[in-house]
Amino acid sequence: MLRLIVLLATLWTLSLTSTAHAQIGCGQNVSQDGGSLLVTASGGDDGPNLACALEAATEQGFGSVVLTSPSYSIGSQVAVDGFTGELRGISIANTRVVIQNGFADCNAGNADVFQFSNGFGI
Repeated sequence: MLRLIVLLATLWTLSLTSTAHAQIGCGQNVSQDGGSLLVTASGGDDGPNLACALEAATEQGFGSVVLTSPSYSIGSQVAVDGFTGELRGISIANTRVVIQNGFADCNAGNADVFQFSNGFGI
């Protein structure tokens, strides 16, 4: 009986996690924790997941997007309209964003990895 209860509790927890991911609409690397969206590194280009999290935060009213893994790789521009929240990592010493080789080239005019609707780019 105890095994059945543990199994049912585990399945219920997994269904809540799947529902939360579906409501956000960004896939398994973006989850919700209270008023924040958490982004874990995918092992590939994290730009699309980060862009999706920032867009979801803007549309759904989340106050912050938190990078929870130690390292992220960006190989595509992250363009977002209207994001006014906080984008942060675990800490300055423990969060690294690596721009993939050849993606951001100042000479080619595509040096802005992050582009926000107010024209601010980094």
